[in-house]
Amino acid sequence: MGLFGKRNKKEEETDGITTKSPEQIQNEQTNTELQSIRNEIETKKEQLESLNAKLVIAKKEYEEVISEIMSSKKQVNQAKKDLEEYTSKLETAKKENGD
Repeated sequence: MGLFGKRNKKEEETDGITTKSPEQIQNEQTNTELQSIRNEIETKKEQLESLNAKLVIAKKEYEEVISEIMSSKKQVNQAKKDLEEYTSKLETAKKENGD
């Protein structure tokens, strides 16, 4: 004990048991909450990075598919033109032969 019966904060140990002040308890709770929030943020950050990587891959695949579709469409259009041209030539040849 200190002077005039006051206790020092450092002397709060009794029989090997330490008692914590409300400020210490509040600090520990705050630190625990802070660590929990940091862990949650890190987890969410990792999930976001994973989703972002998947999105980049999906966009690349989408662009490749669209490119292939456009190429196929050009081929179909060219085949239609060729067919119309051959049909026209066939009709012209039939008319010339008198069929």
